[in-house]
Amino acid sequence: MNILIDGQTLATPEMERGIGQVFKRLLEGMVVPDISNRWFIAVHNLEELGCLSYQSQQALDPVLLPLLGASGKRIEWCRVYGNQIQQIIDGYKIDLYWNPNPLMVNVYYPLKINCKKKCFTLYDIIPLANKEIYLDKWPADIQEDYLNRLEDMANFADLVLTISDFTKKDFEKHYPVKGMVKTVYLSSDFSIMCPYLQGCSLSDDPYILYVGGFDPRKNMENALRAFAEFVKSWHHQRFDIQFKIVCAYQENEKNALLNLANQLNVASQIDLTGFVDDQILGRLFRSAHLFFFPSLYEGFGLPVLDAMAC
Repeated sequence: MNILIDGQTLATPEMERGIGQVFKRLLEGMVVPDISNRWFIAVHNLEELGCLSYQSQQALDPVLLPLLGASGKRIEWCRVYGNQIQQIIDGYKIDLYWNPNPLMVNVYYPLKINCKKKCFTLYDIIPLANKEIYLDKWPADIQEDYLNRLEDMANFADLVLTISDFTKKDFEKHYPVKGMVKTVYLSSDFSIMCPYLQGCSLSDDPYILYVGGFDPRKNMENALRAFAEFVKSWHHQRFDIQFKIVCAYQENEKNALLNLANQLNVASQIDLTGFVDDQILGRLFRSAHLFFFPSLYEGFGLPVLDAMAC
């Protein structure tokens, strides 16, 4: 069987977030041990494959996408992208098209493609489920684009793979799905998280670990306020505990967070690490005294599973 993977995600900042990391692990777990199928991946540049393991790169046949030329609304760009994917499907006799990340606004959705089987991985429908925070505040063309993608998936996907039963129920609640919806559960990577494999000592200084982001649903400001209250309640113990915040950030987001930390008198105890690779993240989990995850909404919440694995 010829399988085409939509590789747009490799060129996006999502590779430093949960979606990108899950995509990478899924891809490497499927293509490397599989000798019965031929795996193609559509990318704009061969350098985009650099984040994958050597074994994965050897197992994939890259297909280069031309520059996308379109005008008007986002839906027109998605139609043009769909034409590009259709040419690959026809030219390489693709049996199955897999889109690992169909909903982010920094990738295009291939509208109206015709393939023997079409499979999409769905992480969540957070913008729709929390309309007042996200969808209602978006420009009209982005709203239209997002809703078109969901409707197209519901009507024309042969298989939608959700990462949790919660996401599955969320999707089916909003859309009558014509194809099949299956949950494929995520797993913690024990080669990174298990303390018995790599040791659990990173630092003698105690710290609370928060793995999140500046997205409103990650509840960052309230996490910081909770930490400040914790420090107040334990001030008589005279120990200096750190609050390690692991996430990618923009400079303005960092400045706003540190300003709030100054107001709460905990700036000296904040360690904003930025994005870290898997090995460092594993050590941070294994050495933490406490893991704190006050997120308001998740498709799955993999960091909780990682903390339990430690």
